[in-house]
Amino acid sequence: MRPRRVALGAALLTLALGATACSGVATGSASTNQAAGPVSGTVTVKAGNKVVCVIPIKAGKGSCKVNTATYAPGTLKFIASYDGGAGLRSSGAATSLTLKRATSTTHLMLSAARVTYGHEQGERLSVRVVPQYSGTPAGQVTVSAGRSVVCVVALASGAGSCTLTAKKLAPGSYRLVAGYAGSTSFASSASAAQTLVLAG
Repeated sequence: MRPRRVALGAALLTLALGATACSGVATGSASTNQAAGPVSGTVTVKAGNKVVCVIPIKAGKGSCKVNTATYAPGTLKFIASYDGGAGLRSSGAATSLTLKRATSTTHLMLSAARVTYGHEQGERLSVRVVPQYSGTPAGQVTVSAGRSVVCVVALASGAGSCTLTAKKLAPGSYRLVAGYAGSTSFASSASAAQTLVLAG
């Protein structure tokens, strides 16, 4: 009897880490070449030595979902193995899936647009990093005025804040920008500039 081959195909070849259940799972489908009679059994899908899922085959078809948040960015190779059935030989096939870091959006908020020189401690700068899908961005956000670093914020639950240091900047008008350095799962991003006036 001619052996039937199992083919694994990824519905999404490029997707982002940390995505929601709708946007961040790769749907893999397993199918067999049709011959006389329905094909049944199971297909085991592995990434390296790790079993990703076991797909029950009904009428020659089946599918499973892959949680991409559990893998680092890069190319994953999936191996599908069909265990055979009544009168059928076992077989297998492979495909690859490319994972990239999710984008992020950084926001900067000022407690006041104008502060008196020498009393900058009253100014609070708040930052928030919003992920493209789900998840919580971690790491640091650096708030700068041109080439001068105003403060560095360590994110907690994707947000944080800092206060200005008195007399660190000369009186004048400054455009402050918050820059997120990125992480394993999320790409770097920078906020829109916010204007701060230090009145002398």
